[in-house]
Amino acid sequence: MHTYSNITKAMNIGNPFWEESYQSGLLDISADIADDGQWINTNNHPFINMCSFSYLGLDVHPDIVTSAANSVLKAGALNSAIARLRIHLSLLRDAEHALSNLFSAEAITAASCSAASAAILPLVASGVFTNNAPPVMIFDKMVHLSLSLIKPICADETTVLTSPHNDLNFIEDVCKQNKTVAYVADGVYSTGGCAPVKELLELQNKYGLFLIFDEAHSISAYGKKGRGYVLDIMGEINDRTIIVASLNKGFGASGGVILFKENKYMPILNRFGGPLAWSQQINTAGLGAIIASSKIHQTDELTILQNKLQENINYFDSLLPTENMGDGIALRLIPIKDESKAVEYSKKIYDGGFYTSPLFFPVISRGKAGLRIMIRADIQRADIKRFCDLITQIVE
Repeated sequence: MHTYSNITKAMNIGNPFWEESYQSGLLDISADIADDGQWINTNNHPFINMCSFSYLGLDVHPDIVTSAANSVLKAGALNSAIARLRIHLSLLRDAEHALSNLFSAEAITAASCSAASAAILPLVASGVFTNNAPPVMIFDKMVHLSLSLIKPICADETTVLTSPHNDLNFIEDVCKQNKTVAYVADGVYSTGGCAPVKELLELQNKYGLFLIFDEAHSISAYGKKGRGYVLDIMGEINDRTIIVASLNKGFGASGGVILFKENKYMPILNRFGGPLAWSQQINTAGLGAIIASSKIHQTDELTILQNKLQENINYFDSLLPTENMGDGIALRLIPIKDESKAVEYSKKIYDGGFYTSPLFFPVISRGKAGLRIMIRADIQRADIKRFCDLITQIVE
């Protein structure tokens, strides 16, 4: 019991600070987007969202919004309401072809990035991708909760281990002791920092290590044509790597995608990939948004947005140094000495016109707290300056 998760413990430790956040007005905020990019809550309080995952601002791109609306009208339905392996809209096929072309990989979509992880990880554990030899599965300690939650299911199929964060020695030791090993990590972690992708590829070449990366936070924002941090280093996906990514963050659309090398696995994914075989697909609007976003990713506009993002990241780093400054990634974490202080500071920052989310266990390690910040291409430099000045005034 509690070998791979302890939900009761997590609730007992974390919920008091969630409740404190709620009582401070930092949760369940109802607001609308104003014309100037600000949000305005129901009490007419304007603020800039500094925790948006839309790193390039594509979620409000007129081409994507228009394509989403037109797709619903053209199809005459919001959902197809049947498992995709039985019947699917031709729009689904078109969206996945667009993603395959963009990422130079086989692509299959899911209703969310979490659903994609729930579909792929048990199949990896079964050995279907490793010549029917179930691999010893190593989950990085800091891997996103959407992957970590699948540990007990994987443990019904194979041995599951948890490694210290980015511990290459731990991974190599397991590879030396076992013929088939799979490692699960984030390409870019949701609280900052990256996986040591080059070194992991060296272990893959040396031992045949199978790699599964969650790339929710670098798709679109990073790499040529927005192919993300991992693919930018790899060049192209190989037959011992699977990438799961969100299409709802930097990509500006909806749902999640699984990227892999060989299409021979497509029938298995459709039939035995858990959520992929259920009736919940990306809805018609989301599919239209994917197609429009894929087109933008093939143009110079994406490069312009990526460059603007990098300029904003560099400017932020020049004003407010953090542990991961200079890594070119849009996520920043400001450590705070305790959880209640993180909530207090976040509330003061919100009152000052900016929203940041206080972080505490189980989002980050127990005993740690901080403010999470997402930098975007569509934030004005003057607003970044005001935001950094406000944090400098408030955070002790």
